[in-house]
Amino acid sequence: MQGRSQNIVFVLFTILLTASLTFAQTNWLPDFYDQAGYIDIYDADAVQVGSLVPGQPLRIGLKDVGLFTGHVCPGAASGFVLTKMALEALYGDDLPQRGQIRIATMPDNDLANVAAYICGILPMNLLSKHPDLVIDPKLKPQKPGKLVLIFKRKDNGRMVKAVFNKSKLMNPKTIKAIHAYKAKFARGQASIKEIKKMGAVFQNMVKKIVLKTPAHLFSVKPCTKYVFPAQGK
Repeated sequence: MQGRSQNIVFVLFTILLTASLTFAQTNWLPDFYDQAGYIDIYDADAVQVGSLVPGQPLRIGLKDVGLFTGHVCPGAASGFVLTKMALEALYGDDLPQRGQIRIATMPDNDLANVAAYICGILPMNLLSKHPDLVIDPKLKPQKPGKLVLIFKRKDNGRMVKAVFNKSKLMNPKTIKAIHAYKAKFARGQASIKEIKKMGAVFQNMVKKIVLKTPAHLFSVKPCTKYVFPAQGK
C-alpha cells in the first residue's frame, strides 16, 4: 500500500514538474503579443498528415513567430504585421493558401524570414534555395530606412508591394544607439544594466508596433508591373 502511494506521489510530482517546465519555456512571450492578432491560413500539408482536419485553418500569431525566430524584436513584429496586411490585401475574405504564395525581397531584409515562415516557404535544407522566395537587389530603395517585399498569388498572379518604413518607428539617434549596443553585445562587453535597458527599448518598440502603430509605418499597395527575377540571378 505504501509503495502504491509513493508511486502516485511520484507520478503527480512528474506531472507538476513537466507543467512547470513547459510554463517556464513559454512564459517569456508576453501576453500583449496576442493583441497583434492572428493569421488564418490553409495548409494542405497539415491536412494531408492529419495535423489539421479538412476545413480547419492553421492559425499563426506573433508568439508562434517568436518560437520560430527564438525572439520577438521590432523586425519580427513588423514582419508579422506586414505579412498579415499583405495577405488580407491579396485574399480579402478568402483563406490564404500556404505554399501558394511567392515572395520577392530586397537584400538584407529580416522581415522576409518571417513572411516566408508564415507563407510556408521553407527550403528542405539550409543550403538549398526555394523557388518561391527570391532576392531582388532592384527592390532596394534609393533612400535607406525602408524594407520592401512583393507578395504574389500563384493562382491568379495578383501582387502587392509591402513596405516597412523604419524611420517612422525609430529616429537616427535610436538607430545609432542600437547598432552600438549590438556591436558591444556581440563582443561580450555589454553590462547587465545595458542589456536590461536596451531590451526594454526593443520591447517598447514592439509594443508600439502592436498596440499603437505609427501612421505610415506600413503600406501595402497593389502591384501590377513587377516581374519576379529568375532564380539564381
